[in-house]
Amino acid sequence: MTGSTGTTFYDDTGEIEMRDICEEAGLSEAEISVVEMRLMETDDENPMFIETTAFEKLLNYFADDMPYLIQKCRTGEPDVWILDRLEEGNG
Repeated sequence: MTGSTGTTFYDDTGEIEMRDICEEAGLSEAEISVVEMRLMETDDENPMFIETTAFEKLLNYFADDMPYLIQKCRTGEPDVWILDRLEEGNG
């Protein structure tokens, strides 16, 4: 998986690291903490991720990878798609 800059990060097992993706997307430490907290939630305890600057930066970062119909909320939700990608990268 690559972001808008074409950079891919891997750990020792060949997995993409969530924190590296967030840093590449330009998130601050506070924004990374928001993402980490959202990923740790087991249900929709805090559905307002879509209203954060972290979401906006990650949406821009993944813009080239995200399917158009998900970007437009027709076949999925952009925030869920982003969090799924980050969760995959967090192994």
